[in-house]
Amino acid sequence: MPKTRKLSLKLKLPLIMVALTATFLVTVSFLVYSMAEKSIRQFVYASKETAARSGEQALTFMVDAARKDLAVNASQPTVFRAINNFDRVYTMIEEEPTGFLRRHYIEQNPHEADKRYELVDPGDGSYYSQSHATYHPTFLQSLQVNGYEDLYLLNAAGQLLYSVKKRDDFIQQFGSGPNAESGLGQVFAAALTAEPGEVVTSDFAVYAPGGGGAGAFMGVSVLNKKKEVIGVLAVQLSSASVVSALTSNLDGSGHQNIFLVGPDGIARSPSVLEGRFAVGDSLPDATHIAAAGTGEGGLFEGITSTAGEQVIALVKPLDITGFDWSLVLETDEHTAFAKVNEIRLVAVLMIGVSVLIAIVVSFIAARHVTKPILALREATNALADEDYSVDIAGRKRGDELGDLARSLDTFRDKLVLADEAAEREEQAAKQTAAVVEEMSGADVDWSQTEHGGPQTAYG
Repeated sequence: MPKTRKLSLKLKLPLIMVALTATFLVTVSFLVYSMAEKSIRQFVYASKETAARSGEQALTFMVDAARKDLAVNASQPTVFRAINNFDRVYTMIEEEPTGFLRRHYIEQNPHEADKRYELVDPGDGSYYSQSHATYHPTFLQSLQVNGYEDLYLLNAAGQLLYSVKKRDDFIQQFGSGPNAESGLGQVFAAALTAEPGEVVTSDFAVYAPGGGGAGAFMGVSVLNKKKEVIGVLAVQLSSASVVSALTSNLDGSGHQNIFLVGPDGIARSPSVLEGRFAVGDSLPDATHIAAAGTGEGGLFEGITSTAGEQVIALVKPLDITGFDWSLVLETDEHTAFAKVNEIRLVAVLMIGVSVLIAIVVSFIAARHVTKPILALREATNALADEDYSVDIAGRKRGDELGDLARSLDTFRDKLVLADEAAEREEQAAKQTAAVVEEMSGADVDWSQTEHGGPQTAYG
């Protein structure tokens, strides 16, 4: 405070103005930034909730559509006749059936492994191939329309009589042996004991009979007219279809990852971002993954993603019959709140520029205030030095400085009059002193006359 008092008004006034302006700007900018940040965060959270809800709805629709498709087709005569015919012609193959069919539909298939389904009739002349040519187009169309990974027909003993894709699981036994523990084997066993029309499921897991990839299966029993189970219609859900459903409302910026997690903390769908993890991989021991495993939903901030990045994560338990999944949506925190960072930077720049402008304006404004004050100071000093010829500026101003200038001008006039009066009095005093002095000289001369007689010029 003592140091401040020593500052000149010329410097103190603009400093005060700058301090007040900066305080106002910082306060307003902070309030605006706080409101903008809150609004942006709410928008980000809402957009993530919308994306997750869209993925949930698309995935639910996909699974429900598959469930309805299986239930309807299982009751159709086409499926009943297909299983009945394939089961009958399978036993009519003169050679060992498994080797015969695998040779014609897999080993000698002219198409590449991922396009074996394009073979309708291998031309071997067997009754099986005739039945295959009859039913394959129908089942292929069903697979393509519904986005299945594969479609299967099994007889009541668990023999896989037909599959659309003709992968390594074609013509294998799933009612017993090692394949009975696979996802398709579990669905087959469950469908045999389920209520008619009831669709059973098995979750995504490694599916060794199909080549070692991951698979989730849905199946339903097929009955004859006597309501006896003659086989099972099953489908394998496509991981690509699951990913497509989950990402139905995501942008392609590459800063988001959405996937499914089971109660064991294992991924039930592959990472949307390439190279992170696959179906069946154990996910890191993170807060949001643990919450997904326990079926706890919520929004988690400042956590580490499956790739070790800082993210915000939305966890949403799904209500899909037959599957215990939680949806997880990870979003890169820096990207999600990029607008907040931009607003923060803009606010800082605006404050800096505004303070610089305030400094310039304040010094200019202070100059207009201090200049007449300094002029009045100079005039006051001149009057103190009895320089009454000094020009007193600002007398025509309409503000307090004008009043002060006019008062000082009046004061100068009074000083001039006072000095003139003092000078007149001094002159009068001098004259009086001269008269007194003369009279005093005359008294001396008369005193000499009394004591020695008058002195004359004649002696």
